[in-house]
Amino acid sequence: MHPLVARIAYDLSADPHVRGILLTGSHARSDATQESDLDFWVLLGGVLERPFRSQTLDGKWVEYHYRNLVQARELMRKNPVELYSHLDGKALYDPDGKLEELRAEAQALFAAYRLPAEERRALSQWLQSSQRKLEAALRNKDEFRTAYLASTNAWRILEGLWATHDKPMPPSGAVWAHLRDLHLDEAHKLALRNLFTAGALERGQAALSLIGWVLERLEAS
Repeated sequence: MHPLVARIAYDLSADPHVRGILLTGSHARSDATQESDLDFWVLLGGVLERPFRSQTLDGKWVEYHYRNLVQARELMRKNPVELYSHLDGKALYDPDGKLEELRAEAQALFAAYRLPAEERRALSQWLQSSQRKLEAALRNKDEFRTAYLASTNAWRILEGLWATHDKPMPPSGAVWAHLRDLHLDEAHKLALRNLFTAGALERGQAALSLIGWVLERLEAS
C-alpha cells in the first residue's frame, strides 16, 4: 500500500462526519503504477453532502468522492459502474460496518445485473451500423477510415462484451483488470488486443470480429 494512503485515511477519519473510508481504483486492486492516482470513496454520516475534490500531495494526485448512505445506495442502482467501487475497494475505516453492508449489497446487485432491454437494443443497433461502415472501409482498404472507425467504436465494443456476459461495464481504468469477468476464448482475447495495438487494417478486422461475436449473442438473448 502506498505510504501516503495511511496518512490520508488518518486525517479523514479524524472528521466526525466521516463514517467510512474506501481506497478505490488501481491501488485498491493492486495494479497501480508509480504514476497512478490515489482514489478515496468517503462515506458521510446522515444526509450530509460534499462535492468531489482533488489535490496534489507529495507529488501524487489524490481524488475524493463523497457519498452519504442514501446517495450510495441510489447510485449503485442507477449507475452500475458505482458497484465496482465497493467490489474492488479496500475498507480503511468502517466503525459502523456500513461499508461492509454496502459491499454485500453491491455483490448482490452485480450478480443480478442484466442490461436493460432498451439499452441492449440501442447497443445492437449502434454496432450493426458500425459493422457496415467497417466492412466498407476494409473493402476499400482505406486505412485512415478503418482506424478511425475502430477507435471510435472501441468503447461500444467493450460495452457489448460486458453486456453479453450480463455484467455492468467497469470504469475505464478497471477494464483490463476485469477482463477476468469475461469468458473469452484465446481468439477473441487476441482480437481485443489487436483492436488497440495492431495496424489500421488489422484493427478493423479485429473490431469486425468482436462486433460479430457480440451481435450474435445480443440477438440470441
